[in-house]
Amino acid sequence: MLVDDVLYTGRTMRAAINHLFDIGRPRWVETCVLVDRGGRQLPIQPDYAGRVLEVRPDHDVAVRVPGIEDRWGVDIVDVGSKVDVGSLGKRIRTLRSGDLGLGKDLIGLKPLTGAQITTILDTAEPFRQLIARGSKLSFLKGRTVVNLFFEPSTRTRTSFEFAEKRLSAETVNISSTTSAVQKGENLVDTARNLEAMRSHIVVVRHGSSGAAEFLANRIPSHVINAGDGEHEHPTQGLLDLLTIRDQFGDIAGRRVCIVGDIRHSRVARSLIWGLLKCGARVAVCGPPTLMPAGIADMGVEQLSTVEEALAVCDVLYVLRLQLERMQGGYVPSLREYNRVFGVTSERMKKARPDLIVLHPGPINRGVEIDSDVADGPRSVILPQVTNGVAVRMAVLCLLAGQAPGVEDFAGAPEELGLPVTA
Repeated sequence: MLVDDVLYTGRTMRAAINHLFDIGRPRWVETCVLVDRGGRQLPIQPDYAGRVLEVRPDHDVAVRVPGIEDRWGVDIVDVGSKVDVGSLGKRIRTLRSGDLGLGKDLIGLKPLTGAQITTILDTAEPFRQLIARGSKLSFLKGRTVVNLFFEPSTRTRTSFEFAEKRLSAETVNISSTTSAVQKGENLVDTARNLEAMRSHIVVVRHGSSGAAEFLANRIPSHVINAGDGEHEHPTQGLLDLLTIRDQFGDIAGRRVCIVGDIRHSRVARSLIWGLLKCGARVAVCGPPTLMPAGIADMGVEQLSTVEEALAVCDVLYVLRLQLERMQGGYVPSLREYNRVFGVTSERMKKARPDLIVLHPGPINRGVEIDSDVADGPRSVILPQVTNGVAVRMAVLCLLAGQAPGVEDFAGAPEELGLPVTA
């Protein structure tokens, strides 16, 4: 019999079932929950439920148990406080004009200060609450954002699209397969044509390091780097920082180990710069062939094994093994990589009790990380995805948003207490 207090996503119950079956196959398994709040991501159904609730995603459910609170009961708590959109708009305008402004473009985290990074994270917090309520804002109404992607992408591109539409921007999506690049047009010509069409912001992903900065220096539009070669992926680094801060309350002093293909990872570079500027201690772990030259000069520690990282770190950040970028046989085989550096359930038994696991996606299950770890209770991979939209909304507004005051909104739903459009 498996017992859970509140059944929501189903991940905890699924992890328990997986671990149980690792020991041996029982004759039968039944599940009992005190509260079933619905809205599950996994097909887990309780055999016995004390109470069934249908609540919004921004509600929290607290169960009072005898011996702890001396009484039975269920509390439904609205964890999202009301957001004053007018004040948020005023704050964005102030930040853009002050010393903490990001400037014209966001190319990477290396040029930013710790205060600027904290500003972005703080600005993303209210946007996350608005997303949970399904709110749509008019901060970028009348502005055109071009998503210029020369590499395949699902999470980053979709996340930017959600962010832009939540802010009421006009969105244009262009990929290398549908653009004149196929006919020989270069990057600058493509961008200048977009500029002639009055685009205000260009979100660019490109396979060449430095492509985003090259573009930003040649067009007056705001440019956001969505990943360029092996250089940086700043918005991914920011959403990772927000996720870590959510879990621990502060980033300063935390020990974070990045495991895997550091050599080809723009995500790792952005995350390292961001963590160091926020006061964290950073370590890396992986095959020597997948370590970039001069990694020690970035101010990080090198660990030899995953077990060593699990024993001393608060956060384990698992990188995808980038098979599409490997042309020189950097690892003997995927199986060998998993055997030596894979984050498996067996290795996780040696982790610190409060350690959390992050992964930028997409996941190579059974290679760099096992499914029961990716879907287990220590994983915060799905919160990373949610934070991605909020962080990108914050970046878009801080770079170019003309955030209106409260008087510019109409038809605010009273139940939300927010001046937002439908």
